[in-house]
Amino acid sequence: MLTAVGNLKEAQIRLAEIASKVVSNLRQDGNNC
Repeated sequence: MLTAVGNLKEAQIRLAEIASKVVSNLRQDGNNC
């Protein structure tokens, strides 16, 4: 159970990092256009 919870937390952190990168990329593209 502890390992499963740890994996879920790591997955959420990775998703958050990817989402932040996507948002920053979208903002940069919008500013460039």
